[in-house]
Amino acid sequence: MFPVTSDLYTTYLLDLSKNKIKVDDFAQLKNRKSGLFNFLVKIIDSYGIISGSTKSKDTLEKLISVLKPANTRSFIEYIS
Repeated sequence: MFPVTSDLYTTYLLDLSKNKIKVDDFAQLKNRKSGLFNFLVKIIDSYGIISGSTKSKDTLEKLISVLKPANTRSFIEYIS
C-alpha cells in the first residue's frame, strides 16, 4: 500500500498499479538432437541490483543451477 516509508532494508519501491509492462520471454526450452534441453534465463537488471553485487549474482546463478530440471543445461543472459 502506498504511501510507504522506505527504511534501511528497502532497495526499491515499485507501485504495480502504475507500471504495466508485459514481459513474456523469461525462459525458453530448446530441444536438441541429443534429447537434452537448453534452459535459457534472461535476467533483466535495469536497476543494476544484480550486476552491482557479485554475491547476489553468484547466489542467483547457484539457485538457477539447483532448481533447473535434471536433463537440462542452464544458460544465463544478463540484460541491463
